[in-house]
Amino acid sequence: MFCSPAYSEWKKIFSDENSEHFIDKSKFKKEGKSIYYWHLVNYLIQNDDIFWKSSLTYTEVDCNLFRGKDHVFNFYSEFMGEGELLGDHNPPNEWNSPERNTIRHISYSEVCDK
Repeated sequence: MFCSPAYSEWKKIFSDENSEHFIDKSKFKKEGKSIYYWHLVNYLIQNDDIFWKSSLTYTEVDCNLFRGKDHVFNFYSEFMGEGELLGDHNPPNEWNSPERNTIRHISYSEVCDK
């Protein structure tokens, strides 16, 4: 599973002084009741805990039940998923329902067109 930032159509869905959040609407993949998509985050402030500049997460959303789970989390040395891959993480295979007014809720709403 790989997403090339250079060949993606990123749509900004949220930003504040700490981060910018995007989804790639051009690479939505529908399988059964699920939609799979890439979520990119630019971290505008780095510190001891966040030393990377961006991350890419591959997420599955069940729009019928409005829940999701992440499958891949990669973090990069440069903004927009560019530069060196600094590491990756395989999140737990667990469904989660987002709380209202969170980034995840905004992202799922955008993906599910709600």
